[in-house]
Amino acid sequence: MVAPERYDFACAWTCLSCGFLELPLAVGDPMRTEAAAVATGPHRCGRCGCGAWADLADLATASALEDNERREIDLRSGVALHAMAVAASVCIAMLGFVGMVAHNIDGILMVSTAAMGAAWGMFEGQRLRVALTTRRRRAYRWRVPTQRWSPAAAIGGGLITGEYELVAPISGRRVIGWRIEVRYPGDHGDAFALLEQRCAGLRMDGIAAPGEPTLDTVAELVTVDTPQAEQYLRSRGVDPHAVLEIRERVVLAGARVAIWSDRFGGPAIVRVGCDRCRAVGFVGGPHLQDRR
Repeated sequence: MVAPERYDFACAWTCLSCGFLELPLAVGDPMRTEAAAVATGPHRCGRCGCGAWADLADLATASALEDNERREIDLRSGVALHAMAVAASVCIAMLGFVGMVAHNIDGILMVSTAAMGAAWGMFEGQRLRVALTTRRRRAYRWRVPTQRWSPAAAIGGGLITGEYELVAPISGRRVIGWRIEVRYPGDHGDAFALLEQRCAGLRMDGIAAPGEPTLDTVAELVTVDTPQAEQYLRSRGVDPHAVLEIRERVVLAGARVAIWSDRFGGPAIVRVGCDRCRAVGFVGGPHLQDRR
C-alpha cells in the first residue's frame, strides 16, 4: 500500500463539521518542525463535539478541502445577478405571450420568444436556488476565542505585557499576541479561509488578564514572502500561492491598549489605546476609532 504524500513538518487538524483547528504545535512557536510535534486528531471536537477530522499534513486531503471551499464560494456568488436574470427572463416570456395574444404578431416568433425566456428563467432560477441554499460557514479553519464580536463599551486599559514572546507567522515580527485573517476571492463579511489567534499570557499593568481576549488592533495587509510564512499557511491547509487577502493584527509588548466589553457576551476585546484614555473605568470617545 502506497503511503499518502505528506508534509514533513507539523500541521494542524481541522474539524470537518465546524472548522475548528486542533494544533499539534508548541505554544510560542508557529513553525515547529520536530516529528514529535505531529499528533493525531482528538476523538471529539471541543467546540461542536464532532468526531470527524481532516489531517492537513496529508496533501491530498488539504487539496480536496480547498477545492471544496472554492466550489462553495462559486456556488454562493452571484445571488443578485441570478435574481436579476430570473426577473428579466420572466419579462421576456410575458412579452412574447402578450405580443402573441394582444397584438396578433407572428405566433411562431412569439412562442419561441416565450419559450426561450422560460427556459432561461428556469436555468437562472436553479442557479439562484443553489446559491441561496448552499451552506455558508463563518470560517473554514479557525481557532479564536470567538468568531463574532462587536465592541460595546470601554471598561479599562493600560500598558500590556506578555509572559513570553511570540513570532507573528506571516510578518515574522516579535510580538506578544497575533491574529491572522485570510480570505479567498469572494469571501466577505465574517467568512474567512483561515482565522487564528494566539496570545502570550497577557498582563495589563502587571495583572494577568483572565482568559484569552479578542485582539482587535489595526489589521495590516501582509504578503507571503518568506519560507516560514509559506510553511505556516500550508500547515493550516491553505495554499500560499493562491490568490489570498491576508491581514495580520499584532500586540506589541509595552503598548497602551484599551479594553472593551463585547456586546455579544464574548471575551474582552483588546484595542489600541491612547494617552487621553484613563487607565481604568474610562469611557471611549471619538479618538478610539473602530478599526475592525
